[in-house]
Amino acid sequence: MKFKRHLWSYTSIVVLIIFSQCGPTYAIQEPRYEDLKQPPERLLETGETVIGQPIKYPSDGVPKITALIVTVAPGEQTVVHKHPVPLFGYVISGEIEVDYDGKGTKRYAAGHAFMEAIDWWHKGRNVGDVPARILIVYMGSERLPNVIRK
Repeated sequence: MKFKRHLWSYTSIVVLIIFSQCGPTYAIQEPRYEDLKQPPERLLETGETVIGQPIKYPSDGVPKITALIVTVAPGEQTVVHKHPVPLFGYVISGEIEVDYDGKGTKRYAAGHAFMEAIDWWHKGRNVGDVPARILIVYMGSERLPNVIRK
């Protein structure tokens, strides 16, 4: 009887040691780029949208990433719309102004990166003299549209 009790204890210890050594262990750390002559430039690091909302990924459906470049002519403006999914934006050239219905107006010039408001009505306008080109990356799903027009 004593032998069985000790055997069970020893077996439990061995199993714990084995499981503690199995499987990957991940630590959050900055990536290293020693092999590059020019390290990457950080464009954006945030957990919030431009109006202070926490970023929430859609849980409805299969994830779908869509990237495109939108060009807005000088003086042109978008319709009032909203995005039910997270959207990363980067202004490649030009300057836009976005009115966030009740949350104020923000300007984004070339080189500016931002996380767009989620599910919030807004409209954008090119306030410069040259076409505004914006890289847009939607982090959506197959079941949700990227844009909803008012």
